Amino acid sequence: MKKLGIPVMPSRLTQDYNAGRGSQLPAGIVLNTGKRRIARRLSFNGQAVRYERA
Repeated sequence: MKKLGIPVMPSRLTQDYNAGRGSQLPAGIVLNTGKRRIARRLSFNGQAVRYERA
Protein backbone atom coordinates (compact mmCIF):
# COMPACT_ATOMS: atom_id res chain seq x y z
CA MET A 1 0.00 0.00 0.00
CA LYS A 2 2.93 2.28 0.61
CA LYS A 3 3.93 1.97 -3.05
CA LEU A 4 0.43 3.08 -4.06
CA GLY A 5 0.55 6.05 -1.70
CA ILE A 6 -2.42 4.83 0.35
CA PRO A 7 -2.26 5.46 4.11
CA VAL A 8 -3.29 2.34 6.03
CA MET A 9 -4.57 2.24 9.61
CA PRO A 10 -5.73 -0.64 11.81
CA SER A 11 -9.37 -1.69 11.40
CA ARG A 12 -12.03 -0.36 13.78
CA LEU A 13 -12.21 -3.70 15.59
CA THR A 14 -8.44 -3.76 16.07
CA GLN A 15 -8.49 -0.18 17.36
CA ASP A 16 -11.23 -1.11 19.86
CA TYR A 17 -9.22 -4.13 21.01
CA ASN A 18 -6.04 -2.06 21.48
CA ALA A 19 -7.95 0.59 23.44
CA GLY A 20 -9.49 -2.03 25.75
CA ARG A 21 -13.06 -1.48 24.48
CA GLY A 22 -13.39 -4.99 23.07
CA SER A 23 -12.20 -8.48 23.83
CA GLN A 24 -12.21 -10.02 20.35
CA LEU A 25 -9.44 -9.54 17.84
CA PRO A 26 -10.32 -9.98 14.14
CA ALA A 27 -9.02 -13.32 12.85
CA GLY A 28 -8.37 -12.20 9.27
CA ILE A 29 -6.26 -9.44 7.78
CA VAL A 30 -8.36 -6.27 7.74
CA LEU A 31 -6.93 -2.88 6.74
CA ASN A 32 -8.64 0.48 7.16
CA THR A 33 -8.02 2.56 4.04
CA GLY A 34 -9.96 5.65 5.09
CA LYS A 35 -12.34 6.90 2.42
CA ARG A 36 -10.43 5.34 -0.49
CA ARG A 37 -11.92 2.48 -2.47
CA ILE A 38 -9.46 -0.32 -3.25
CA ALA A 39 -10.15 -2.70 -6.14
CA ARG A 40 -7.02 -4.85 -5.82
CA ARG A 41 -6.98 -8.33 -4.37
CA LEU A 42 -4.05 -9.21 -2.15
CA SER A 43 -3.36 -12.40 -0.26
CA PHE A 44 -0.63 -13.61 2.06
CA ASN A 45 -0.11 -17.29 2.86
CA GLY A 46 -3.52 -18.14 1.43
CA GLN A 47 -5.39 -15.51 3.47
CA ALA A 48 -7.08 -12.72 1.52
CA VAL A 49 -6.76 -9.13 2.70
CA ARG A 50 -10.06 -7.35 3.37
CA TYR A 51 -10.40 -3.58 3.17
CA GLU A 52 -12.51 -1.45 5.47
CA ARG A 53 -13.61 2.05 4.53
CA ALA A 54 -14.17 4.55 7.30
